[in-house]
Order: sequence, then structure tokens, then C-alpha cells
Amino acid sequence: MIRDNERYLDGIDAVLSEHADLYSAVVAAVTFTLETSADDQLKKAVLTGAGGDEMLPLLTTQAEPVLFSASARIAEHALRQWPDLDRAALTEIADAAVRLTMSHIMLPSGPPEVFAHFVARMVTAYMAAPRQ
Repeated sequence: MIRDNERYLDGIDAVLSEHADLYSAVVAAVTFTLETSADDQLKKAVLTGAGGDEMLPLLTTQAEPVLFSASARIAEHALRQWPDLDRAALTEIADAAVRLTMSHIMLPSGPPEVFAHFVARMVTAYMAAPRQ
């Protein structure tokens, strides 16, 4: 699962690198994630518990290797690409966006494109908000 996650994150790095602005990069990354997960039987088994409940904790109660590495790697990539972003704010919102996207994979709330734009609006609005 961890090797599979690394391959997925390599894909996310490539997708993020293709975009000059944060909004379109987030839309592309979320869309990539949803499309990749839709066709990935291993991710479906882990997320839904199909074929055994022993895999579900890897993305829920014991998610550190997958969830935290994904959030951290996405934030680090974004900071390299857009160095003027606030590190603390980006780290927070990247974690929230990853968790929200994982939730959408388990229980979709609409078409992937609509959801991807929602996440991009959330991320960019959060990054533009004044810090206290």
C-alpha cells in the first residue's frame, strides 16, 4: 500500500507541476486522485473494506503512513512551486483537502469535476484569508 501511495504521489507531483496557478493545480490534483482511485481495485478495497476489514484502518484509524505522507508531500511540492505561500496555512489546508478528497472517494457527493472545483475554491480562499 505504501509503494502504491508513492506511485500515486509521483503522479500528483507531475500534475501539480503542469499548472502555473494554485487553483488549477488543485483542480487537476483532486481530479487525478478521483480518477485514479475510481479504477484502482487496491484503493477501493482499502477504502470500502471489500475483501476484508483488515485493510480499512490503513486509510482511517491507522492512516499515518498514507494520509500524512500525502499531505506533507503535496504541501512541500506546492511550497517549492509557489514559495510565497504561507507554510503553516498550506500545511493545514493540504491536510484538510486530502482528508476531504478521501471522504469523497468513500462516499461521493457529486461529479468529480464539481467536487474538484469545490476543493480548489476552499484551498485558495483559505490561503487568501488573513492570518491571526
